[in-house]
Amino acid sequence: MLADFVLYGVLIGYLGGGRLSHIQQVESPNFWLIVGGFVLRFAIVIVPLGGATWISLIGMGLVLAGTLWGLRTPGMTAICVGAGCNLLVMLANGGRMPVSIAMAQRLNLDTLIERLGEGQFHDYTVLTGETTLPFLADILPYFSLLFFQPYVISIGDYILGIGVVWFLVKAMKGRETRTIVMLR
Repeated sequence: MLADFVLYGVLIGYLGGGRLSHIQQVESPNFWLIVGGFVLRFAIVIVPLGGATWISLIGMGLVLAGTLWGLRTPGMTAICVGAGCNLLVMLANGGRMPVSIAMAQRLNLDTLIERLGEGQFHDYTVLTGETTLPFLADILPYFSLLFFQPYVISIGDYILGIGVVWFLVKAMKGRETRTIVMLR
């Protein structure tokens, strides 16, 4: 999902006359926390580790902390709100993101349903009547144009994704040059 939003941001940025090279001009304090948090959060999907649930939470916490320090940077407020929603629901549910089986069934995600039922995910769990803050859980449909498959994601994911697109579009435009006209 995040990869899709990065792609959308880059495409919209290019269509708006932006350049990827302008991203290095972004002045966002502690931007490394955001990048490091995302890397930590998604690296455990590739290399499962003991205590991976908490590593995932730490990764999301780093994203949240990095965005808090850079709220003046375009897109960071949305990324902060999205990461905050995801972190909140995960903390409220034992460090795992609840996933709607009903939505997964509507999207024909049989493998996901099976793996959730078997407890194969370290940072996801089945959404039940006992779930705290279910409205922040993975309950919404999303179709990835990059991977050409459906997913079940949260409102926090959508908000975070919008923030990523906004950040990339603005960052790719580069610094605006201001001309000062002096009248004599």
